[in-house]
Amino acid sequence: MLLASGASAQLATQTALVGTVTDQSGSVLPGATIMAVNVATQDRYEAVTNAEGRSNIQFVRIGTYEIRITLAGFQTFVATGVSVTTNQIARADAVLRIGEVAESITVAVTALSLVTDSASVKQTISERAVEELPLTGRNVWSLAGTTPGVLGGTGSFSGAGQRSIQNSLSMDGINTVANLLTSTTMRPIVDGVTELEVQTGSTSAEYGFYLGVYINVVKKSGR
Repeated sequence: MLLASGASAQLATQTALVGTVTDQSGSVLPGATIMAVNVATQDRYEAVTNAEGRSNIQFVRIGTYEIRITLAGFQTFVATGVSVTTNQIARADAVLRIGEVAESITVAVTALSLVTDSASVKQTISERAVEELPLTGRNVWSLAGTTPGVLGGTGSFSGAGQRSIQNSLSMDGINTVANLLTSTTMRPIVDGVTELEVQTGSTSAEYGFYLGVYINVVKKSGR
């Protein structure tokens, strides 16, 4: 169904580009080619819509994407500004118009007000916040305490109405805590961090029994 190129350091996190392709009458269009390009890194991911007109590209690098959709007998559809953050499932549906493939229609995607493909409750602390907010001892983990519902210091946290033993701390989606302790001695370099993701409820199945706070530090590529 899909072919992805461009290996990412963030493959341990759950990111995806999904969408449904239809014509102007609302009928689904199987066999449409989806090409997603990361604007910053030029990583390319390709998929083909299934019999229900759906595409699902898993484990894409975080960033902003341009998505190009082509199908014989229809104009090319281009979506720009599709943003994917840590552990986000980004949806970009498309309606194709009858015409030549050489013709195209471009749609600029704005920030989604409602995410329907995931029930997780989370907040992303951006690279700008990492760079500009005061940090205790230059420890990026302390930024988690600035999000609603999270209590914590520099390496141990509690929140979401759960005991701290039910939390999880990770870096690029890989667990950084020892045994059942919810603290970590790992100290990522601030200048090498692009964002923090803090989930405080309704985490998806890959996080297992972690019902409390899930904190993931995402490093910049190559750091």
